[in-house]
Amino acid sequence: MYSLPRVPVFEERENGNPACGGERANLRYTTGHMFIGYLRVELFIPHSRSLKDKRQVVLSIKQRLRQRFNISIAEEPSDKWQRCRLACVYVNYHRGEVGNTLAKVEENVRNHIHFQVIDSEYEVF
Repeated sequence: MYSLPRVPVFEERENGNPACGGERANLRYTTGHMFIGYLRVELFIPHSRSLKDKRQVVLSIKQRLRQRFNISIAEEPSDKWQRCRLACVYVNYHRGEVGNTLAKVEENVRNHIHFQVIDSEYEVF
């Protein structure tokens, strides 16, 4: 868990709603914590006949996951043209949100038709 100095937080008004619109919000500063989630997925791409085929499938899934879940994702280098290992990272102030997002990413990858998931694991720090 990493600490951040002085994060602005809007205080709620008496009726439970945050101050908004033309009203001036009461700001207070607090020390926040960031949670980092790491997901590693190993894939088997059965229809890949070359590194070019593999690259096309991997770039497609990386782009889709970045757009849909706003995560950082990278492929570990490998010369095997039917196997791929992806590493995904997600950062948020809420631990539950990190775990939920990584679970959704893993489910999305498992439902893809162009490859099979061999192994996956995730951890929240």
